[in-house]
Amino acid sequence: MATPAGVGILALLDLPDPCVLGTDNDVAAYTLAARILTSPDAPAEWNEPQPVICIDLRAALGSRLDRAGLDEWQARANEALGQADEVESAAATLTFAGGVLRCVVQAVGSAGPFAFVISIDSVSAQILRGA
Repeated sequence: MATPAGVGILALLDLPDPCVLGTDNDVAAYTLAARILTSPDAPAEWNEPQPVICIDLRAALGSRLDRAGLDEWQARANEALGQADEVESAAATLTFAGGVLRCVVQAVGSAGPFAFVISIDSVSAQILRGA
């Protein structure tokens, strides 16, 4: 069972100005996105009480992104997403075309199913709202 995400700031890598607050699945989506766009060393720097799995999909752009490479990054993303208490389930699917890595995440949170897309190119990473 998912732990309700409650109310939180909708931010990925830095705080927007002004801060935008969201609730439930919106907050869960940003929490999941942060897990797959955060350096694996960051949770230890934050003194997290338990090991938190994070990956930085932006690093994938500098690696081999054939089918085997995408499968490896996808497995790592799913491992990080699987640890999140904010959702009952979450699954990531990665594709790479035209220099853009897309990660489609489908999840079930306390407020029901939701999905979002993270689009990563050599310049930026952004979360695109989904259904």
